[in-house]
Amino acid sequence: TIAELLRRRNISLRDRLCLELGTGRHLPIPIALWLCGARGTCTVDLNPLLREDLVLEELAYARQHPDAVQAVFAGHCDPALFAERWRRLRDAAPRLESVMTLAGIEYLAPADAACLPLPDASVDVLLSHTVLEHIDPAVLPAILREAQRVLKPGGLLVHRIGFLDHYSYTDPTITSVNFLRYSDAQWEALAGNRFACHNRLRGDEFERIFAAAGLTLLEQDRELDPAAAEAIRRGFPLDARFRGRDPDMLACANAWWVAAPGAGLG
Repeated sequence: TIAELLRRRNISLRDRLCLELGTGRHLPIPIALWLCGARGTCTVDLNPLLREDLVLEELAYARQHPDAVQAVFAGHCDPALFAERWRRLRDAAPRLESVMTLAGIEYLAPADAACLPLPDASVDVLLSHTVLEHIDPAVLPAILREAQRVLKPGGLLVHRIGFLDHYSYTDPTITSVNFLRYSDAQWEALAGNRFACHNRLRGDEFERIFAAAGLTLLEQDRELDPAAAEAIRRGFPLDARFRGRDPDMLACANAWWVAAPGAGLG
């Protein structure tokens, strides 16, 4: 999806340097970017959560399902380059260090995404996957300003944002907007920890934060939860912070955002 979003803006991942915010416990995105032709990825996280066993488990699974792997990447990268890199990854020594060296992955953790040890204009693409919804809104502007510092001219930001109540993943009795019933104080008491934190920002709020940071939103690919939107229209009890707002905006489940500094690419 990242490769396709960039292709729509006439950008290829080939030979690009990428920056990922929020590594997590494994490396699917940096490895996938490299298979698509990226030169490498610097991936940063506030907490050092990366686990070698999970990375190697994923790669072992991929090796056992080569047809599925090739089907995922077909049409999104140069076939010859992908085949050569897939062979090298398949044959790599089963060690985290070997995989990271091969795929040009630099891991920085703990790291502050608002103050990165990277030169100005040093990366082509800055991206995150379901990370921004977990960041304190007060910190987001500084992170977005730092993103613009490290982006090269013409660079882009690509973010997947998860808007839904994560408790709805495992509790079928609640909707994806269930957490919008709580006040900020109540939600802090329920989920104010590093395992369950969610800032509950809606798309319109993210838009204002992006604009205030000097970013132009070039594309939104939104996924609506129709059941949640209908529940709101039927009177689902919302906290005052969310009342009177567009039900479809409130009930957006996930979205891909593509943004650029200033007026975007020339």
